[in-house]
Amino acid sequence: MPDYRIDDLARAVGVTVRNIRAYQDRGLLSPPRILGRVGIYSDAHAARLRHIKALLQRGYASPQIHELFGAWEQGKDLGAFIGLEKAVNDPWSDEVPVALPTDELHERLSSATEDYFDRFTALGWIKPAGVSSVVVSPRLLDAFKETVGFGFSEGEIVELYESIVPEIDNVARSIVDTAEHHLIAKHGAAWVPSDKEAQELAAMLVRLRQLTVTTIQAALAKAMESTMEAAVAKHLERIAVRRSEEPIPDTGS
Repeated sequence: MPDYRIDDLARAVGVTVRNIRAYQDRGLLSPPRILGRVGIYSDAHAARLRHIKALLQRGYASPQIHELFGAWEQGKDLGAFIGLEKAVNDPWSDEVPVALPTDELHERLSSATEDYFDRFTALGWIKPAGVSSVVVSPRLLDAFKETVGFGFSEGEIVELYESIVPEIDNVARSIVDTAEHHLIAKHGAAWVPSDKEAQELAAMLVRLRQLTVTTIQAALAKAMESTMEAAVAKHLERIAVRRSEEPIPDTGS
């Protein structure tokens, strides 16, 4: 088991010496073993620091982290908790948001009659931040511009987005509600999973993510197939009706 001086520990974990000392002062990190006049840290200190970094990156404040460590030190596995929290809160897409100048976004989302920046913001796809704004899903923005390139107006595409986003939200809410009701029915409303249960639940949630995306894609593909077939049949019917109403040409015979 390697030993670390504080500088070595900071480099190994990717934190500053100042932060290590601050975590000790706040009770998040136990003091080092003193050898002579030098503090010696262990792998256990390195693991604790990695957990602190992971929780800070997920938005936890130091007092909250202190409470979590206190709870998990009373017989629970912090690694199991972090794995479960990661399964719940990890992004469902590998897409990376990008920051673009706000003026540029206004220009890209403007037509001859309207600037659609505010409507995209209301949809949650853009987050204004002063002179720059975060595009949450660059793929959606690219799809919007490409669709407009096929001759659709910006207005009708934005209206389409505005009509289907609430429906998608309802689907997501139904899926999460079903999972929540299942867990409450099985374990009770105030269930606190054991270490083993937390690991099993994390694995299940990761797999359910994959199954949910696969199911939604398959269901949407099937619905689009039948809807497109109906639309084509309806159009062919309109053509047939129009042709039946056209006068029969006089061939002169």
